[in-house]
Amino acid sequence: MQLKHFPASSSAILIIDMTLHFSNEGDENYQRRFWEVARNIAALKQMALAAGSHAIYVNTCFASKAAFYESPMAGKSEPLWIRGTKDVQIVDPLQPQEGDSIIEKSVMSCFFGTALESILQQLSVRWLILTGVHTHVCILLTAADAFYRGYQVLVPEDCVTTIDLQRHEFGLRYVNRHLGQTTSTTELKNLLVPNKK
Repeated sequence: MQLKHFPASSSAILIIDMTLHFSNEGDENYQRRFWEVARNIAALKQMALAAGSHAIYVNTCFASKAAFYESPMAGKSEPLWIRGTKDVQIVDPLQPQEGDSIIEKSVMSCFFGTALESILQQLSVRWLILTGVHTHVCILLTAADAFYRGYQVLVPEDCVTTIDLQRHEFGLRYVNRHLGQTTSTTELKNLLVPNKK
């Protein structure tokens, strides 16, 4: 299906889990891809904001170890992503700017137990551009929750990645077939209709 133009003011770029913890996972190949994706997201964010879009960071983060153990993540790993630690610091190419929204999440979906939908409604957003990690987990499950809520979902392939490339490809195929459409930063530059000044 061919993508159509859409107004930047009704879109938001979600920047998901682009933090130091996720930059240090996996092998050298994944880490190289992570930083390539970070630079691509930074360029896409700059372009989208200039057109009138909105930027929303959604990061896995827990107020304390006790909060981690009370979450659905308990038993899945050792206590990670604790507020105030290096784990949850957003990587340098993507430091938030004034006006950006920052949300903490405790599971894979950016919607579950967060204020994301409320913020999107306040901003009158209907188009979601999903970026970050991991393609087959947080990107995919957020895309599903967005689809169920009636949002138009776009995933630029050069702005997402994961440790396992087969799972990365699976995530992209699933989104494209069932939940939204995959695209690229180059294509999005031509699709975003800037706000009239």
